[in-house]
Amino acid sequence: AQYLFKQFQALRSCTPYISLGQFPTPIKKCESLGHALSHSNIFIKEDDKTGKSGLYGGNKVRKLEFLLADAIQKGARTIITCGGVGTNHGLATVCYARELGFECILLLTYQPASPVVAHNLLLDRYFGANILVFPDFQARNIQLNEFLKDNVVYFIPVGGSNALGVLGYVNAAFELRSQIEQGELPEPDVIYVPIGSCGTVAGLLLGLSLSGIKSRVVAVAIEPELVPGALESKLKTLFVQANQFLHDLCSCVSVVEFPESQFKICWDYCGPEYGVWLDSTKRAMELFKECESVVLEGTYSAKAAAALVADVEEGKVEKDLNVLFWNTYCGLDFSHLVSAVDYKELPVEVHGYFEVV
Repeated sequence: AQYLFKQFQALRSCTPYISLGQFPTPIKKCESLGHALSHSNIFIKEDDKTGKSGLYGGNKVRKLEFLLADAIQKGARTIITCGGVGTNHGLATVCYARELGFECILLLTYQPASPVVAHNLLLDRYFGANILVFPDFQARNIQLNEFLKDNVVYFIPVGGSNALGVLGYVNAAFELRSQIEQGELPEPDVIYVPIGSCGTVAGLLLGLSLSGIKSRVVAVAIEPELVPGALESKLKTLFVQANQFLHDLCSCVSVVEFPESQFKICWDYCGPEYGVWLDSTKRAMELFKECESVVLEGTYSAKAAAALVADVEEGKVEKDLNVLFWNTYCGLDFSHLVSAVDYKELPVEVHGYFEVV
């Protein structure tokens, strides 16, 4: 959190924080992708490279630097978190919890099959997760409430998205400002990023507001909304909570308005349910891999990439604008680890993800 603490030095002594990731993550100008799309100002913020020494990376590492530090301060011994069976957040939590000596329990619910689901489940097992699978959220929450009666348990919400976890992306925005000031990229006119549990986007918007960056954020929804307005309501709540949390810790952090004019949610790529990979997202995956050797996945990152590709191709993003794709997915090759794991060591409820009927 060096960028946040440099800006607000009083936070350093009163904010739970432990260094886990490798920062700053690189900025890459996408020459080949830009040529393919006839747009010369496309950049990637490579948060796939947050992991130190080949550890699992992605956007969740930024949040875990604050959340796991809080768990240590509170004397927890067990970390619990939730997600779909292919959760990237759960995998990152298991990986870094183990590094710090915690036991980690994952409470998982079903999602559509994909190569990433199978890959992540095997890595969960490799890193020593205790995996429990539930048919629905109600059954999962009953078990969660039982676990939370134990005072050595620390619960991290889905995606690490609470007021404390959001600080990871407030810090990321100040990191981006530093890279702009150092000439690694011009100030982006528009930033594309997926939105699921809202923590990444809430932190980014708050950090942009506090750091004076004027970029517009296109937050690409990854699943359809059951209740109209619920996603934006959650996003704004997290923004306000994190802002107030920082202000309470350090009064020099301003209380700011939610930046309505700097933000929109794109609903064009959410698909019929969570975890469904669309043809448009598969094309974006192929394009980013072929042009830039960037590996994406169809549940989150490729949906934001698909929105960027379509907006550029359809002329919704003018040729002179600076475009930043914020890559939240760790696409490193962990086949050497998963090859050592037999899927039959996993709970029987997930064996179907590995067995073609």
